[in-house]
Amino acid sequence: TPAETLQVTALPTGLPGKLPALVLLDTALNKREIHGQFVLSGELETWDSSPVLKEDLLGVIQAAAKFERPYLLIPESAYGQVIEYIKSTQNLGILFPVELISYSSLDEALSFANEPVPVELRQGSEAFHLIEKVTTREEVSLRMSLVDLARNSKVQERLKSILESYPRHLSARAMLEFGTMSSTVNSPPSSTNLLQAIDDAIAPFLEMDDDLFSRIELE
Repeated sequence: TPAETLQVTALPTGLPGKLPALVLLDTALNKREIHGQFVLSGELETWDSSPVLKEDLLGVIQAAAKFERPYLLIPESAYGQVIEYIKSTQNLGILFPVELISYSSLDEALSFANEPVPVELRQGSEAFHLIEKVTTREEVSLRMSLVDLARNSKVQERLKSILESYPRHLSARAMLEFGTMSSTVNSPPSSTNLLQAIDDAIAPFLEMDDDLFSRIELE
């Protein structure tokens, strides 16, 4: 579907209380600068309600990715939809093309539109995409799928570091929840040696970037 674009790219919704339109209107009326790093989705059912996502989650993510912005703002209330989708499909790839960032109110949406990207979020993004790079290593034998990475204890530590620095990083939160859930529910006892072997294989890659993760933890 077409999308409204004014630096902050706004995905359309059907109600008069749609958040993209409200954010753009408020920004124009108050003559504030708009920062163009976010795609905004969601709507208000009533003026005093929390934002909701009524569109198809996958469709919203795919539409947002076309704008080539790094972040998609989705209502915090839509987190359950994200988890349910990746649980049923094991498609963690939807968490990466455009990173999912949560918000809970119109005021928060306005702050994302009118303020520069927080340093903590930029650093968290760097760390998040370092994890993804393991899936495309030149040496095929050292590549890992996103599902295996999510279940890896060292990757989970990195995801926790991102969330400690920037709790609204919904992509990192969803990957961590999927991984810890999968590790406890789906991993048979006999897989212990395999998981240790994966830990050993990925350790050198992650340790190369310990300074980055240290900065995230210290910020």
